[in-house]
Amino acid sequence: MGSLERLILSNNKIFGPFLVNISFCQKLKVVDFSSNMFSGTIPSGICPGASSLEEFRVPDNLISDQIPKQLSQCWKLKPIDLSLNYLNGTIPTEIGNLENLEQFIAWYNGLEGNISMELGKCKNLKDLILNNNHLTGEFQWNC
Repeated sequence: MGSLERLILSNNKIFGPFLVNISFCQKLKVVDFSSNMFSGTIPSGICPGASSLEEFRVPDNLISDQIPKQLSQCWKLKPIDLSLNYLNGTIPTEIGNLENLEQFIAWYNGLEGNISMELGKCKNLKDLILNNNHLTGEFQWNC
């Protein structure tokens, strides 16, 4: 898988733990595991291992635990879609370092805490979709 650039497995019935070995795919640009039954956690080593990653879509799976802050080390990421999973904890403030980020979608999870103003540093952010979580606190944003 050394030259693999797109790994699109969406809309299947693939199950089992999240693929840890994609962290070693340095040329990988697109991961789309939408609508499967992947379980476990997003591997913290996904970035910087897959440092060319531009799209990360894993909605509608069985992924649990927290969003790894290391995801922010994939600095080319444009969309991140984590919706319809079982993620908990807070949104890592480090996600705000992704200057190319256009979409951050994490609706229908168990995320909690404040929405960090650090996300406002994503100057290309067009879509921030976080409905149906357990987010709290004051929401401040600089448009």
